[in-house]
Amino acid sequence: MKKSKKFLCVLCAACMILAMAVPVLAATAEPPTVEEYAQMSLEGASPELVEKILDSRWELVYGHQAWTVNGAVSIQHEDGTVEQLPEFSDLFPGWNLTEISRHGAQTVTVFPNSLSAPTSPRAIGFNSTITLAMPISGKNTTPFYYFNGTGEEIVTWAETIAAPESQKYFNVGYTNEDIPDPETGLGTDIGWIPDIPVNSKIATLATEDGTRYGVRASASAFGVPGSAYVHVEVNS
Repeated sequence: MKKSKKFLCVLCAACMILAMAVPVLAATAEPPTVEEYAQMSLEGASPELVEKILDSRWELVYGHQAWTVNGAVSIQHEDGTVEQLPEFSDLFPGWNLTEISRHGAQTVTVFPNSLSAPTSPRAIGFNSTITLAMPISGKNTTPFYYFNGTGEEIVTWAETIAAPESQKYFNVGYTNEDIPDPETGLGTDIGWIPDIPVNSKIATLATEDGTRYGVRASASAFGVPGSAYVHVEVNS
């Protein structure tokens, strides 16, 4: 009988220790990473969790990984070789690009020169100073230039970037304005090339004749906010 009571006392003590340990473990548990949040299912998630999942997906989609849709965008290196970018659907299987872009469109950064930009696209040829805003998690920038495709390949590059030498980088995104999001009216993203060095003519887009396109840009995470003198031209 004494042994039984002793066993019960030991068992109770062990239970108390475990009960005290559980809150400590919960308090010290690491929160999910951006990658872990991004892989969570949106189905059945609370509004707060949906926001976190979409923020995380946006951060990865518009981060340091270049991608394209239907092979429209590629990187042309200085030696003339062309790097075919991975397809969005291969990099992020099951993710809805329109949904992620729409989430980022809740608040957009307006470029000063966009205020006077024509609402209708025009011929290829842009040479002007634009403002480079720092990317904000979950927020996209609006295109600074629209044009009509001619079937030729175009390239976007920065002749100058107002930043220290080690921070002269920017991001470029291309949109198809003929396929607008019905909820936001913004064009569909068809390619993203981040962290482009100044004077590098690498961000190319194969246009289709008669299709309307947009070009948007932002400061690279390796760079700083400021201004840049940017060209959008036929790739010769």
